[in-house]
Amino acid sequence: MFADLLGVLLSVISTYFYFGWEGVPLLVPKIFAIALLTFSAPTAYRLLLMHFKAASLQRGLLLLLFFMYLGLAVNRQSDFFAWGTVATTWVAGLALMAVLRTLGQYTVWSLPLLSLVLSLFFYLSTRIAQSGVPLILTSPTSLGITGWGTLAVFVLAGIFLPQRQVFRAESLTAPSSELSSESTSKAEPADKLPKAAGSLGLVFGLLSGLSVGLVANLHLWSAKTEPMPAAAYFLPLALGALLAWMAYSRLARPVLIVIGSLLLGAGLVPLLYTGYDKTLGLLACLGASLGLFSLWAVFLGRWRDYQQRQPKYFPWLGLQGGFIALLLILTMFLLKANPGGFWLALAGSAGLLLMHELKGQKLNLQATPLERLWYYSCGIFGVMGLAALFVPIPNRAVAADNKPEITVMSSNIRYGWTDDYRFDPMQHPRWLRDHTTEIMGLQEVNKGHTSGAYADDFRLYQKMIPGQWLYGDAHYGFGNALYTRYPVLKSEVRTYTAKDMLKRSCLITTLEIQGKPVDVYVTHLSHLAPPNPVREAQVGELIGWLKQSDKPWILIGDFNAEPDSPEIKQVQAISHPLLRKPDQYKIMSFPAAHPNRRIDYIFFSQDFELKKMEILNNGVTSDHRPIYAELLLE
Repeated sequence: MFADLLGVLLSVISTYFYFGWEGVPLLVPKIFAIALLTFSAPTAYRLLLMHFKAASLQRGLLLLLFFMYLGLAVNRQSDFFAWGTVATTWVAGLALMAVLRTLGQYTVWSLPLLSLVLSLFFYLSTRIAQSGVPLILTSPTSLGITGWGTLAVFVLAGIFLPQRQVFRAESLTAPSSELSSESTSKAEPADKLPKAAGSLGLVFGLLSGLSVGLVANLHLWSAKTEPMPAAAYFLPLALGALLAWMAYSRLARPVLIVIGSLLLGAGLVPLLYTGYDKTLGLLACLGASLGLFSLWAVFLGRWRDYQQRQPKYFPWLGLQGGFIALLLILTMFLLKANPGGFWLALAGSAGLLLMHELKGQKLNLQATPLERLWYYSCGIFGVMGLAALFVPIPNRAVAADNKPEITVMSSNIRYGWTDDYRFDPMQHPRWLRDHTTEIMGLQEVNKGHTSGAYADDFRLYQKMIPGQWLYGDAHYGFGNALYTRYPVLKSEVRTYTAKDMLKRSCLITTLEIQGKPVDVYVTHLSHLAPPNPVREAQVGELIGWLKQSDKPWILIGDFNAEPDSPEIKQVQAISHPLLRKPDQYKIMSFPAAHPNRRIDYIFFSQDFELKKMEILNNGVTSDHRPIYAELLLE
């Protein structure tokens, strides 16, 4: 639940609060104060809940969290959803603190790690099964009945199963029975821990950021390996978890930390910087998964050791610092698209873990009865990933209407947010399904980006509107898409050199229309206010690509520039002469509810004749009104 809520929270902050409160005094400080309050669970737990019995508190928080989570799925009203997400994420943080408080009571050392992996697998499989929509966004009466039913079973089991089956009272005061005789003889008193023991709490937030934001974001991995589905990355994820567990049982902890951090770093480089094909993507994900789960294993093992030696061990200051670090890392990635915070998280978590292992007692952790469950769990999800590699995604071409007109549409889908600030990714594809054209260019299409709750809008649209789809990633799962009923001859993605807080790209596809090759460009340019040198430079690159084409071309996009801007006039200069007339742009396209600007366009070369162009009223399913055109190819 925490991973799901974290993604939705980031989307709420970046859309509902940031854009919805536009013009409010002290906007950024107010948003940051809300974020800090949401991430204050360690402090709140320490001040308000530490004196309660841990087992009862866990059950109560779990039940409360489930019903709050359910309420968000049922009630889509914007204010309720936004503030409800803040409150529910805070409660989820409290529930995590209650769990961390009792890790030392487990008699089986690998049970917390197995629980972490299985919960992550369940969360990811729910997202993938629902075409990338988070579990929280699908009410129990809709597509999410399987996911919600399974979640309800886990919640009920956590509330009613007797905990004495996995806990033992004597473990709270005695050193671990799994310590070797040598390390036991040198053990410190049960009430004495290293002076820096509290800093271990920082690692929790750092590893959480690496997990939720990158390694476990399977849609982000799949953004650059079309048409391979996100489910294929279950294979390296499961294999990495299995290898990490085996390595933790056999390697010295300092060695494992060094190897794990190197593998995690090497796996992240292609994802963050260089790009990859299918093979490299799977290998990079394997290395990142092996490294990540190795660091989680060391953290959980050391945390358990500290709590067994000192039952009241709860480093709330360290945990609070880790939560703030998690917030800053994700904020940098969301607002500045800066992955530097993840490298600081990797270096910080690895360095702190290494310090604790070198100063702490050496542990001799033996294999446990959970070994078969590990093999089964990782194996079953690995098989799922392997099968996904060979099961083709339905992406069949749909025959175009046997008419001379070529119908074209441009639509910015706002990564699942409506114009009245409801996070409801299914509204706009339902509208588009009733207004499908032969060519549709979409902008702000998410595949694992933070602004859209780590969801996969592309797969959702592909599932709801069957046909032939192409995706062009621009920046960490934020890109453009093309739907077409015409045969595809080739397709490529070009990224603009000029960028602001987000990289931008252009999806260039050659279609066969009426027996002739036609280039279709789908793009989305910088959104900053004029004068905008970044957007001007992007238009310069775009015009260069258009001039290189020796075919008829259609340009579809959200330019974030009004008709009288220098950028639009440059595009008009090389387009059909009809598009240079001011009366073509009298009707506004943004914002959808009460449009007062024209920033969305369909341009085309002189090879076409314009039969009709209009702006459609889509209600508030997105914050842009779609542009519709009918063209004749001469």
